[in-house]
Amino acid sequence: MINYADRIKYLREKADKSEEDVCDELNITSMSLFDLETHKEELLSALSLNQVIKLASLFNIPSLLLFIENDNLPQIKQLEYDEIIKVIKQFCEVNKQSIENLEDEVGWSFDALLESQEKYLDSYDVSFLIDLSNKININWLKLIPKNNIVT
Repeated sequence: MINYADRIKYLREKADKSEEDVCDELNITSMSLFDLETHKEELLSALSLNQVIKLASLFNIPSLLLFIENDNLPQIKQLEYDEIIKVIKQFCEVNKQSIENLEDEVGWSFDALLESQEKYLDSYDVSFLIDLSNKININWLKLIPKNNIVT
């Protein structure tokens, strides 16, 4: 598995950003950044999806590159917010189950997800996307929200 701590530090240094730059942009403490750059899976649970987008934008890279071991952007189509909602609803329809039942199986409430894109991005972290993707049988990288950086 990729060491996300090493990846974050590498990308920060490559983008010539200081620790203070990252802390200011993400509104996190220096200790939180230390954790991100030393604990290999901290990125999956410590930042909201909105902070993930901000981090990638600060590094001037597509958000997907935060989660890839090298700098080669994979051919993965990231889904838009409305497409994620559609995939979830289709999954429930095909499997004849309610959204509430899927929430129970995934282990997360979907309230913020179904309320608005803004709530979705502020309320969930990458571990939510991984848990959801495992249940609905989709590559979790497709669920990583896009920023507007293209390489």
